[in-house]
Amino acid sequence: MHSDLKSFGFSFFQEQHRLENQIEMEKIARVISDSHEIYLLQTNSSVCRGTMTGKMRFNAENRRDLPAVGDWVVISKPDAHSAVIEEVFPRRTSLCRSAVLAKSTSTQADVQIIAANVDLVFVVIAVDRDFSINRIDRYLALILESGALPAVLLNKCDLTDEDTWKSQQNLLYKRHPGVEVIATSLVSGLGLDLLKSAVLPAQTCCFVGSSGVGKSSLINYFAGEELITTSEISEANLRGRHTTTSRHLHLLPSGMLLLDTPGMREIAMSDASSGVGEAFAFIEEIALKCRFTDCRHVDEPGCAVIEAIEQGELDYETLNSYKKLLRESARFEKKINEKRRTDRAFGKMAREVLKVKKQLKGC
Repeated sequence: MHSDLKSFGFSFFQEQHRLENQIEMEKIARVISDSHEIYLLQTNSSVCRGTMTGKMRFNAENRRDLPAVGDWVVISKPDAHSAVIEEVFPRRTSLCRSAVLAKSTSTQADVQIIAANVDLVFVVIAVDRDFSINRIDRYLALILESGALPAVLLNKCDLTDEDTWKSQQNLLYKRHPGVEVIATSLVSGLGLDLLKSAVLPAQTCCFVGSSGVGKSSLINYFAGEELITTSEISEANLRGRHTTTSRHLHLLPSGMLLLDTPGMREIAMSDASSGVGEAFAFIEEIALKCRFTDCRHVDEPGCAVIEAIEQGELDYETLNSYKKLLRESARFEKKINEKRRTDRAFGKMAREVLKVKKQLKGC
C-alpha cells in the first residue's frame, strides 16, 4: 500500500495552497488520528507522532482552530519519529457540531470538528430501532453546511421486513429529494456493491450515526479485516454495543480513505443556517412566494408555505423540523458571538494589566 500524500487525498486544493505559500512537500502531513492532542501524522514517507506549538494553542479562539483528524498541516521534524504542527491548511470541508459542554451557560459555546476534509459522509441508521427522520434532518443540515456530499445508509435491513425499510426509504426521498438513500445489510449483502461504488480511490468518506448502528462492521467489511473491534449484540436490548471511542483515518486496500467516528447520542446544531436551508431547499423555494419577506409561516396572510401544507404539498412535521433547526442554529450563533465579545474583553484587560506592570517595573 502506498503511503505518499496523494494516496491520502492530497489534491489540487491543497497543492494550490502549498504553491501560494511556498511550502515544501517534506513539511506537509495529514492528521490520521488524535488522542488528547497527541496526533498521528502521515507524511510523504512515514507515520510519526505530532504535537502542536504553544503559539497555535494560545492563538486559537475556539476548538475549530486546532488540528483535527483529516486536516492537512505544516510540520517541522526535530527527529525521525516526532513532529511539531505549526499550521493547519485551510479546510476544504469541515463537519462540525456544537460542542457538548458541562455546566453550559449563555456564554459557553464551542464547536467540535467531527471530520475535516471529507468528500462524502454516510449517515448510518439501523432500520430496526434507530430510524428518526428528525435526527437525519440534523445530520443532513450539518453535512451540507460542511461542504461535503451526504448519503443515508439504512443499515441492518435483514432485521426487519422489506416493506418497513422501503417505507423509510420513500419517506426520506420525499423529505430530502436528491439525497441518495442506500438500503444495506452485511448479512444478506443488500446494497453493498452500490455502497462500494460510491467512493473512489483517494476520496475521504466517513460514517456518522448513533452507537450500535453498524458503522464499525461496515468499515471492517470495506477493509477486508477487523480494523475496529466489534461487540456482540446485547441480549438485553438487541443493540450493538458502542465500540469506536476515537477518530482514525484509514487507507484501505481499495484506495478509499475511511474516517471512523464514535457514536453520537446528541447532534447539537452549530452555526449551520445555510446547511439547514440547503437541506430544506424546497421549503425555502416555496417561501419565496410568501407575501412578506419576513414571513414566519404561522398565520400570516399570503403565506405560500401554509398554502402548500393545505394543498398537501408539504406537511407540518417537516416544516416544524426546519423551523426548529433554524432556531437552534441561531441560538448557537448568538452564544458564539457572546463568547467572542467576552474573550476580546478579557484579552484587552490582560494586555492593559501587562502594560501597567511594565510601567511599574520601569519606575
